[in-house]
Amino acid sequence: MSRAAPKKIRVGVFVETRLIRDSLMQMLKKEADFVCSKLSDFSTEWPNHPEVILLDSQDVTESNLRQLSASFPNTRIVVLNGDHPQLNLLLCSRIGVIGFTLKTSTLADIAATIRSAAVGVRVIPECIGAKLFEAVSEAERSDRVFGAAADGLLTPREHDVACLAANGLINKQIAAKLSVEVETVKTHMRSILRKLGVRNRVELARLFETRKRDRNAVA
Repeated sequence: MSRAAPKKIRVGVFVETRLIRDSLMQMLKKEADFVCSKLSDFSTEWPNHPEVILLDSQDVTESNLRQLSASFPNTRIVVLNGDHPQLNLLLCSRIGVIGFTLKTSTLADIAATIRSAAVGVRVIPECIGAKLFEAVSEAERSDRVFGAAADGLLTPREHDVACLAANGLINKQIAAKLSVEVETVKTHMRSILRKLGVRNRVELARLFETRKRDRNAVA
C-alpha cells in the first residue's frame, strides 16, 4: 500500500523587496508539503487563498496588517526577521500575528514555524517574547498614566501617540515606533492637543506628569 501524500499547506509570501521575496520562494518550493504564492501589493487577487502568510518585518505596518487580516481573516500571519529593532511587537500582537522567525533562522526553522502556524500554534522565540513582555508592560504603565485614554476622549492610537510625545519623542521617532507615516502622527497630535485642551508638547508633558502623580498618589 502506498503512503498518502502529505497535506499541502498554502503559503503566501508578502515581501515588497523582490530579491528577498524570490529567494524565499525558491527555498520554500523545496518543501514537499508547501504550495507557495507571492504578492508584492494588494492590487491583484491572491491566488490559492493562503493558510499562512509570511510578512517581512520591514513591511509590518498597521495598514498592511489590517488589510491582510480583513482580506484573509482565517489566515495565520508569520513575521520574518521578528528581531528587527524597529518592529512594533505590540502592534503585531494586537493584529493577527501568530509567529515570528529570526534573522538567524534557517530554512528548517522557517518551515517548522509555518507548519506550527498552520495548525494554530503560536511560535514566539524567547528573545522576542522578552521584548513583547516589555512592550506590554510599557503599554500598561502608559494606560495607568493616561488611564482610560484621557477620560475616553482619545482614540487608542491617539493615546499611544500622546504617551510617546509626552515622553519626549519627536514625530519622526513616533512614526517609526508605531509604523505609521509622519503626517499621520502630525494629524494625531493636532487632535490630541485639541481634545486635551493643551497648546503644545510642553503642556502635554506637564499633563502627563500631573496625571502620573495623581495616579501614583491614589495607588
